[in-house]
Amino acid sequence: MTSKPHDALFKTAFELPENAAALARCHLPASVSAAIRWPTMSLESGSFVAPALADHHSDLLFRVETEIGDAYLYLLFEHQSTSDPRMPLRMLVYMVRIWERHCKANTGPLPPILPLLICHAPGGWSSPL
Repeated sequence: MTSKPHDALFKTAFELPENAAALARCHLPASVSAAIRWPTMSLESGSFVAPALADHHSDLLFRVETEIGDAYLYLLFEHQSTSDPRMPLRMLVYMVRIWERHCKANTGPLPPILPLLICHAPGGWSSPL
């Protein structure tokens, strides 16, 4: 658990699969949400955020079953006060780290990753998606 109060609050609230599922259902497209078997959702260990950015981000990774097989749901909580135009690149790096870890323990095709960025910038997210 993190020593940062805002990170600890979000991790405590959303590390429970039922809470994370409720959050994700509100923000994923309806067709994607319908394909996920929500009762199968389970929390994976670890963080994929670079240590230098840990003061601004916290993350949670869940494994879920879908209509087409297993997938990951990656929640990144953005605690910066502004949007970041390089966030798509950083999110891609985090996703690659997830796939690298997956490949160490599994064979076969890479599972899809559904990234979900939760931003706390005043006025909402204004950078590229």
